[in-house]
Amino acid sequence: MKTLLYSTLMVLAVVALWYGFGRRQPDPARLPANMEEFKQRGGGAFTVQAGEYLIDRAKQGHLPGFSEGEHGVMIAPNFDPAQVESKTNPESRIVCFRKEGDSSEYYYIVVRIPQDGTLRLEKAWRANPSGQIVEEYRVQ
Repeated sequence: MKTLLYSTLMVLAVVALWYGFGRRQPDPARLPANMEEFKQRGGGAFTVQAGEYLIDRAKQGHLPGFSEGEHGVMIAPNFDPAQVESKTNPESRIVCFRKEGDSSEYYYIVVRIPQDGTLRLEKAWRANPSGQIVEEYRVQ
């Protein structure tokens, strides 16, 4: 279980770096050596928190698009993240998963509530491999 969490967080780190570098291949010399180094980079700690938050929701069976017990991996999204922004909070992260055996991409916007620092799922949707929205999920 700990290995799965660590692997997922490492993928999250790579996705976050991909956001920063655009769709170019990142320079390996600029990649963080470990998770602690990644957390020290701008926005890194919040990116890790957003990923952990979604993983916890999935374990509890409360992640839209995932049934309890389903597994997935984080992937680099197939769209320009700047096109989708939080409407209510400037501190947000877009996280994308793909289920085993499913080519759909599951997108989530996680925001931090400024008043108390808690995290909240603001938006969730499923897209095809081309990035076109197939289904929007109700977020509770």
